[in-house]
Amino acid sequence: MADDFLGDAMERYAFAGWPKESRRGAETKRALMVDKTAFPGFTSVRRASIGAPRSYEDFYASDKNGDARVRIRVVNTESFSEAKDALIRRLADCANPNIPRWEQDELPVDIGFASENEGLASIMFVTGGVFVEIASVGSEDVDLRQFVQAMKRQI
Repeated sequence: MADDFLGDAMERYAFAGWPKESRRGAETKRALMVDKTAFPGFTSVRRASIGAPRSYEDFYASDKNGDARVRIRVVNTESFSEAKDALIRRLADCANPNIPRWEQDELPVDIGFASENEGLASIMFVTGGVFVEIASVGSEDVDLRQFVQAMKRQI
């Protein structure tokens, strides 16, 4: 059954047409460790391993409104191909079957997808050998543009 969801997602998101090589070249194997102090107005409340080597989730709470929370999931892989596989598996698990492609110049991403509510609510992307997901996960929405800007300095 899981293979059906994955195959469907690969078709829906035109996986075969995704880039074959990263724009980052030699930096493909560089791991990403997010600076937990890089997000003004938000405090890191927890970092947890997520099973894959060198991979983790960070959770942040707004200093002004504890109901505004953000999760950053980082999966450091050994290759661009593995990072793309992590992205397509995550897309296959999403309740929204049609997350739009994220075309932008703010971050050096190879491929990305994002959804918006009243602001940028969820972003998933691959840069080199790293899959990153940034999501507003609290009961109050957070526009993730400020997190994108802070990540820009770290990638």
